[in-house]
Amino acid sequence: MRFLLLALAVIVILGTAVGLALKARDKRTMAEDFLGAPKTYDTTGGQQMKPRW
Repeated sequence: MRFLLLALAVIVILGTAVGLALKARDKRTMAEDFLGAPKTYDTTGGQQMKPRW
């Protein structure tokens, strides 16, 4: 009986950990899509940089 309860507790804890990890990964990808910088930068038509001495 104790073994069954211990096994059930371990399964519940592992399931919760996996669920939280998947949820965190989904939030991260959603934030990267929303806040991410563009992959290519348009560098045409800019002004020349002057050194500051």
